[in-house]
Amino acid sequence: MDTDLIEQTVIVTATIAQEADGHTNTVDLEAHLDGAGCVLPPVWAQSLVAAQADPGEWSTDIADRVLAGHGYRRTDEWLDDDSGCWTATVEHIASAS
Repeated sequence: MDTDLIEQTVIVTATIAQEADGHTNTVDLEAHLDGAGCVLPPVWAQSLVAAQADPGEWSTDIADRVLAGHGYRRTDEWLDDDSGCWTATVEHIASAS
């Protein structure tokens, strides 16, 4: 078993997204090895679906509620990377109930 990965820290980021169908909003989580940035593929990824009556109403507040509902919270502010994507670093806080 390769123990190098076990001893490395991963950084989990959340990106606010909308599915191609335009009807489903998601918060996409990705875990990257600390220091690797986005050069290497993520070691883990998951999309959290935002259950909303109106997909046009999509904001960082709703994304925060989606994260909390799945046991995550932001550790910094949402940042716009000039491509229209809002991204923040998150941490796992608890199992969702």
